[in-house]
Amino acid sequence: PYENVISERSGKNDHQQEGMELYDQKKYNEAILQLKLAANEDSDNPSLKCYLGIAYLAAGDVHEAKRIFETMVHDDQSLFREVAEWNLAMTYLKLDEETFLKKTLEGIVEQKDHLYQEKAADLLRRL
Repeated sequence: PYENVISERSGKNDHQQEGMELYDQKKYNEAILQLKLAANEDSDNPSLKCYLGIAYLAAGDVHEAKRIFETMVHDDQSLFREVAEWNLAMTYLKLDEETFLKKTLEGIVEQKDHLYQEKAADLLRRL
């Protein structure tokens, strides 16, 4: 799972903070509950959507993860688009959807400065 890069809000124990603490502890099913509440409160926050998708993927709910990541990869303004693209590829890998997996990995490799370009190229070579 992707490292927690959301900064903590001091003095506030909200759903986001609780969800990210559970995420850091790898308690993904519990984190999902809190992150869903946080995402409902702040529906325009791409970081919450991304971590929620990763938590679903880590918890084994690949279909829900896929739904979230497929929505996120079309948002060119999101700082988490590249993370979503990589995790969408991992979702396709878990679902054994090889055609979509290869297409997604090729799209990542074509982007010069993509955060996961090298990993995607390596995985493509191994397929």
